Amino acid sequence: MNDLVALVESRAASDPQLRALIKRVKKQSADFNDTADYSVRLAQILGKEMSENVLDIPEELREEVATELLKYGYNDLNDVLAEVQGALDEKNGIHIRPQKAAFPAERVQQYVHSLVDPTVADSVIKRRARAGTETITKSYHDDYMQKNASFRNDAGLKCYIVRTAVPKCCEWCSNIAGRYPYNVDEMPEDVFRRHDNCDCKTIFENGKQRQDVWSKRTWEVPETGTGAAEPVRFTPEQAAELQAKNQPKILTNGVNGGRLRVSGATSGALNPDSDRANKHAEQYYESVRKMQTDVKHIAENTGYSEDTIQSIKDFIFNEKHDLGDRYDYFDPDYKMAQSWQRLIDGKNILPHDLTLIKHEEMEKELMSRGYSQAEAHLIATKKYNYEKEAREYYDKINRNSKE
Repeated sequence: MNDLVALVESRAASDPQLRALIKRVKKQSADFNDTADYSVRLAQILGKEMSENVLDIPEELREEVATELLKYGYNDLNDVLAEVQGALDEKNGIHIRPQKAAFPAERVQQYVHSLVDPTVADSVIKRRARAGTETITKSYHDDYMQKNASFRNDAGLKCYIVRTAVPKCCEWCSNIAGRYPYNVDEMPEDVFRRHDNCDCKTIFENGKQRQDVWSKRTWEVPETGTGAAEPVRFTPEQAAELQAKNQPKILTNGVNGGRLRVSGATSGALNPDSDRANKHAEQYYESVRKMQTDVKHIAENTGYSEDTIQSIKDFIFNEKHDLGDRYDYFDPDYKMAQSWQRLIDGKNILPHDLTLIKHEEMEKELMSRGYSQAEAHLIATKKYNYEKEAREYYDKINRNSKE
């Protein structure tokens, strides 16, 4: 850490306004208006120290020092934002990982290069050091708002952008202030932008609606007793509604207890929903957790790497997940048990057995990016519909057995 960063860190730690805001953050009572205030105050401290010290920094080191200072501000503010986001989401029952906007390296490079300019007076360099540092630091907050509003909108949670103008702000800021649905066609193009010396606040809100991430059809979400938004996860009824609409007879391994019963689909011993099948699946899942060579055999039989198959095995059998109504293993599924065994044996591998690998690999990846399990499952099903393929296989067997 360079001396200037150490000085700024000390100033920030002792600043009464930042200390009060951090206290709210630690008590989990802060919101994005507080983080906006934090970004403004942090920007003022960084800008002041950069301006007062810029001429004392050798020109050959000035760009490096200024960049490191801005990276400190970026990391500090994003840490605060993520902590506040996590607390807000926990209160509202939302399970989407905060997204960190990229560090604006190109913009920073253009700015710090302007601090080494022999054609301008020292007073101009000092003014650039203050204004540029402040504007870029405050823009981190805008970038975070845009990144997370976009990500959540794509995940199906309807968001709103709220831009609030400070007293006596310029006409441009006054005209762009307002509350807008997160939609490029419905909100001003420049809603996330700011000019030098601009302290306007731009935040996002989770709305009272959720939407189907494919059709964008929305439904109202009732308020809780505290006025907080309902969880972003689909309810079992909503998941079933979407599944019935988009994939007839779709079943899921993670919503509504792991199975959506389809009466009359199969019969006898080949009925994958029978008590006999369910009991077999429960026993088989337990045995898979103890297997030592299944991953190796499946990798050899499919061409996937052992790391990929191990990851999928852990996801299906070994790991517990947030299933909406509980945190638990996926419910055992007879069809998946049969697919896993055929993949191990390497004989009579069916097309839907390979679809299972693709589906679970995609679902796991989506969850790692912040999607809830229900949403990740629905999206993966859209591309790799294991359940539909497996169901058609058992339907065909049962039709043939009756002939």
